[in-house]
Amino acid sequence: TGYVDAHESDTSVGARLEMWRTGIMLIEERPLFGWGKKGYMDRVKELISDGTVAPVVADHSHLHNEYIDAWVKRGIPGLLSTLLLYGLPLMLFLQLYRHSDETARPYILGGVLTTVSYIVFGLTQAFLTHDDGVTLYAFTVVILWSLAREPQA
Repeated sequence: TGYVDAHESDTSVGARLEMWRTGIMLIEERPLFGWGKKGYMDRVKELISDGTVAPVVADHSHLHNEYIDAWVKRGIPGLLSTLLLYGLPLMLFLQLYRHSDETARPYILGGVLTTVSYIVFGLTQAFLTHDDGVTLYAFTVVILWSLAREPQA
């Protein structure tokens, strides 16, 4: 309510809402191919200097939303790639679940939970902009997929 009523962006929630608002504005300007990271940072500085957005947006190199951030920086291809990066493993794990034996199911469920967790976490954080976020996701999905596909003794 502080953000909606008084446009307070000095809280964690207010800052995120301001970043998302900024992201939506930038998507409207360049929806197809986006801004790139440098273009995004430069445009944010312009919007801050003319008073369109709050200075808190410049405190972060991403927009605290995986999907808005991908669309702003890499356009529609970037958004679709992000959705595919999460959606494809999820679909494969779910498909494997239907055709697996009981010993593989814990690994399959781990894969489903990992992808769903990243999908949900991505609503308020841009994990793929961090090396550790990419590494943890990739290795976890690959290891769980390998364990799920390996015949258990």
